[in-house]
Amino acid sequence: MFKRIAKGADQIMAQLSSDERLVSRVIREVEAWLTSEFYPDHNLAPVWPEIAQHGVVMPGHDTPAAGWLLPAIGEAIVSTDGIEYEGRSYRKPLEATLLADGVHIRHFPTLTVGSEARWIVNGIFVQAPDNGAEPVLWYAKER
Repeated sequence: MFKRIAKGADQIMAQLSSDERLVSRVIREVEAWLTSEFYPDHNLAPVWPEIAQHGVVMPGHDTPAAGWLLPAIGEAIVSTDGIEYEGRSYRKPLEATLLADGVHIRHFPTLTVGSEARWIVNGIFVQAPDNGAEPVLWYAKER
C-alpha cells in the first residue's frame, strides 16, 4: 500500500508545476487521487446549496455537537458589537450576551483561499472560559 501512495504522490507532483504546488491545490489533488484509487465506486450525494454556502457538506455544521469535535485554536475579543477574531467580526449569539473577553474559539482551520472563499459564510464556535459550570458552546456567523 505504501508503494501505491508513493506512486500517487509522484504522479501528483509530476502533474503540477512548481507554481501550482500550493497547499490547497495539492490537497485537492490528493483527495481526488485517493477517491479514484481507493473508492472508485463511491458516489457522493449532492450537497444542498444551503449547506454548501457554509463551506461544509453536511447539515448540523453549526450545532454544538459539531463544535466540540473541532480544536480550540485561540481566544477572541468580545464587545457589545460582537466578537473579533483574527481581524474578522462575528455576530454575538443572543444567548451569549454576558460573554466577556477570553472566550475560547473552536474553528476548522480552513484551507480555502482566494476566489473559492468568496461564497463561503464563515463561522466560529465560541466557548466561555471555564468557571466551574458546565461548558457551553455557541456558533457565531461572520458579519
